Amino acid sequence: MKTIIIGRDESCDVVIIDRTNVASRRHAVINIDNLGRMTITDHSSNGTYINGIRMSENVPVPVTRKDVISFAQVSDLNWSLIPNIKQRNFLILGASLAVVAIAVILLVTLNKKTDSPLPPPTPVTTVTTPPVNKNNPQEKVEPRLQDETPSEGVESETDDVITIIKKKKTEEKTDKKTNKNKDKEEKKEETVKKDETASLEKEKEIEEQDKIDDKEVKTETETKTEAETKTEIKTEAEKEVEIPKEKKNKTLVDPIIF
Repeated sequence: MKTIIIGRDESCDVVIIDRTNVASRRHAVINIDNLGRMTITDHSSNGTYINGIRMSENVPVPVTRKDVISFAQVSDLNWSLIPNIKQRNFLILGASLAVVAIAVILLVTLNKKTDSPLPPPTPVTTVTTPPVNKNNPQEKVEPRLQDETPSEGVESETDDVITIIKKKKTEEKTDKKTNKNKDKEEKKEETVKKDETASLEKEKEIEEQDKIDDKEVKTETETKTEAETKTEIKTEAEKEVEIPKEKKNKTLVDPIIF
């Protein structure tokens, strides 16, 4: 946020030249945010006008560079004295985009150069002169050309690069296989754990059912024993009742016989 003070005082950012002293020493303030949006606030006694309309005091009003701002109708605002932050932001943004584009282009060109194949080795020609025949010194000796291609060193380097690339590919394949095998083992372990937990749960259920069955059997046996004891008690009581009846019958029968 940037603030610009406008007034008749020389310490202001924008000085109003007024010999009649109608404008205030601190007449108005313009606030500019980081996006370039502007608001003006009036602090004067004789007022500030936007496009001929007087604005209320101490109330910020949004303005643009197309608006005509007059201070106490004595002098107008010179927009060239107000910094154009929006334009500056556009310039900075454009410059940064240009730098990024240049960096991308350089990276692409460097990658192309590194990916381009090596040029073929240039053959080196050497002239070998055969030994002079001592018997016929006048015999013409024609030099022989031999092509020496220093391709052995370059070929060895390319072979080393190819072997390194192959090793990397094989390592990547082995890593993938090991990862797959690990995943499979983990899945197997999970299934085994699930089966174990399920079997344990089944065993618990069976144990609980056995306990319930034992309780039911105990209750049945207890009820049977109680019923048997009750029946035994009844039979004993009936027997005790029948014995005195027999005695009475004997006593009644004996006198009749004599």
